[in-house]
Amino acid sequence: MMPMECQLMVTKMNKMKDYIRNLFRKEYHVSVFLNGDKKFPNGLQHMTIELKKIKKIDNNQVVGVDVNNNNYEFNSVDEFNYQVKKIV
Repeated sequence: MMPMECQLMVTKMNKMKDYIRNLFRKEYHVSVFLNGDKKFPNGLQHMTIELKKIKKIDNNQVVGVDVNNNNYEFNSVDEFNYQVKKIV
């Protein structure tokens, strides 16, 4: 069993490590909203995508890398609206 002082030190080190990691982490939440009465297969008119990197975004296409390091691409013939939020 670790002494109490050592446990506190480890906890502080973990918090510091998380703080530093979050300073350099880039993450974006891209919300896509369909126009009119169109819906996604889940029945909603919007969806949120979590991306680490956005390569291209416009009213017909979203291309990037998701938080699991997989390439992500969403295309639509019909235009859609989108909102990008950077997660700090």
